[in-house]
This record gives sequence, structure tokens and C-alpha cells, in this order.
Amino acid sequence: MAEGRDVYHKPFREETHTVLVNEGGALIPLGVELQLQDRIRVVNRQTGVSSDCRIAWRSAEPIQGRWSYGIALLGAPGNFWASENSSPHQ
Repeated sequence: MAEGRDVYHKPFREETHTVLVNEGGALIPLGVELQLQDRIRVVNRQTGVSSDCRIAWRSAEPIQGRWSYGIALLGAPGNFWASENSSPHQ
């Protein structure tokens, strides 16, 4: 889940999913328009852990009504994307 304020300063809260992940961030689709450097909060539904994030990249246009965003985690633990059932060998 992601939440924050869009480019029009309207609050949003939207279910989403990760397309790609790495230790420092992820690629996620959202139906709201955001700008580079905007801040949002993302919640990992598997662990319940949340993190503030910075919009580091944005697609040039929405695809099927959803923008793609590269998010950078701000101060999240290194295992933010890990689920309780995951192991390094999966």
C-alpha cells in the first residue's frame, strides 16, 4: 500500500504491488500523478513494516491509467522487502 499527496496536494491511499525490488527501493505502479522528489509512505503488507520513500524516477506517461514510479526507501531496514517466510536461497 502507498499513501501521500498527489501533484494537486490531494491525499491518496492506494493498494499497489512491486514490479521490481532491491535493497534500496522498488518499482511500483500507482494511479495518482506524483513528481520527482515527492515523499510517500509505503507499507509492506507481508510484514506490516512501513517506510517513507522518495520518488526517484517516473514514467513519461501513464500506461493503462497507472504511472510507474521508482521509489527510494528512506531509513528503512535493509530487509524491508523480506517476508517472514523468505530465505536467502529462495
